[in-house]
Amino acid sequence: MVVTVCLGALVLALGVVGCDRWSDSAPGAGATGFEAEVTAVAEDGWARVDVVLTGVGDEAAYEVVAIVGEHRTDLAEVGGGVTGERRFTGLVEVPTGDFVPIDVAVDGPDRATLTTGVVLDEPGASIDRIVDDEVVDTMGDGEADTWRIAIVVEVVEPGSYRLNVDLADADGARLLSTTGTGQLEPGPGLIHVEVPVEVVERLDVAGPLEVVDATLSRSNGAPTRAASRSSLGTVRAPQ
Repeated sequence: MVVTVCLGALVLALGVVGCDRWSDSAPGAGATGFEAEVTAVAEDGWARVDVVLTGVGDEAAYEVVAIVGEHRTDLAEVGGGVTGERRFTGLVEVPTGDFVPIDVAVDGPDRATLTTGVVLDEPGASIDRIVDDEVVDTMGDGEADTWRIAIVVEVVEPGSYRLNVDLADADGARLLSTTGTGQLEPGPGLIHVEVPVEVVERLDVAGPLEVVDATLSRSNGAPTRAASRSSLGTVRAPQ
């Protein structure tokens, strides 16, 4: 059996784990294709698991189960699929802030087990917007040496936070990554991410840069992801 798992159509800022593909040549495995998709559906610790079986008979009996830790959830079959395709779906409860593996087991004329997973943001935490960017003198020598970008975030728990972002050109190519930290109280707060001016100059980019792949993590003890956002808009690199 050929097995494919993809974390696709992820919403509400899930962490994308990617896709794997492998073959199971066990006797009687058949030729059923197997795809699992994980989608966040709410900000309260729930994720939806969608499973599609292809190349199967309409009358064949299958049971599909999603497993998180010791908790098993039977996925319900839903209609509307094409001939030779069977669809199953269900909600599973997962903790927020860290990657959570989800095992999916299929039992029927063909059998398979695979592991996918998801990261859910903490409820109430967010990365909101860019409010300013400027070139500043951090060394006190009269020379502007750092490009500073101010970003508004919102948190629920007080503590030390780290914000990571990438800067991309107009074609979407990632040019560099940068980080900022801050001690935040519950509610809106400000974190500055900084890039040395000499690094920006070496990029030799004419035009705006997009701030993408933003991730806010709580760094009290083991890092825990609080929020993420795929794009925050554009800033113009200092010339």
